[in-house]
Parts: sequence; C-alpha cells; structure tokens
Amino acid sequence: MKRFLSLFLVLMSGGFLTPASAAVRNLCQAQKAEFKEVSQGDTAYTLCLFGEAVVGAETLQKATSEKETPPQALAAFKKGETSRISGGVCGSFGASLLEAKDREGNNYNLCHFSDGSLIEETTLWLGADSLLGEKLSRILAKINES
Repeated sequence: MKRFLSLFLVLMSGGFLTPASAAVRNLCQAQKAEFKEVSQGDTAYTLCLFGEAVVGAETLQKATSEKETPPQALAAFKKGETSRISGGVCGSFGASLLEAKDREGNNYNLCHFSDGSLIEETTLWLGADSLLGEKLSRILAKINES
C-alpha cells in the first residue's frame, strides 16, 4: 500500500494535480472561478480567476478557513489604495513582485505577501471597488458571512 501511495504521489506531482491542488481547484470551481496553474522556474502556484480579477487559490482557501485573520493579499485588496507608487503596486503594500507564466505562456504579475498570499498586481491596484474586482468582492463578502 505504501508503494502504491508513493507511486501515486510521484505521478501526480509530475504535471498532474497533486491532492492539495485538487482541493483548491474544487474551491475555485465552487466559487464559480476558473482554476489556473502557473509557475516561476520550478515553483508552481495555483490561481482562481474571477473574470479579470486573480487571486491565489491557497489565499482563497485560507480566507475560508481562517476568517479571523484574512490573508494579507485580501486585506490589501479590500483597502484598495496604493500608498506610494514608487515601490510599484506590490511594493506599496509591502509585497514582492512575482512574475509567473501558465502553460499557454500567458504572464501573471503577482504580488507575493510575507504570509504567502498572492493577488494579481492589477487586481490589487484597482481594488475591491473597481468593476474588475466586483466579482471577487462579492465572493469575499459571502465567505465572511458564512
């Protein structure tokens, strides 16, 4: 049984969904979002796309399980104001810029916060009150109500 499980995990991590990414995929789909896997070098990340608004899938998962302490990316999204543009959008919130690509070669500029949470740079820049962020804002409001 251990061999089977080990083989299963090796096979699933080689370009297929791991059990962890399957869980966040289900979460994205349950929230009516598109699930997307992106990478930067050898590091893979998962995203939920709410139309044009993009947030890390694990970030959304953390928001649903730890409501008392929202992920930094979502707290910044709700704040909705870039304090100083000289550090770039991500830098103005104390996050670093992470440039990732999906399998189709599309680029994603993601703000990576110290707690590991992710949000796409334009989503963060436009904020929760923008048309782009409207769908994500509704989903976050529903999560906070439940």
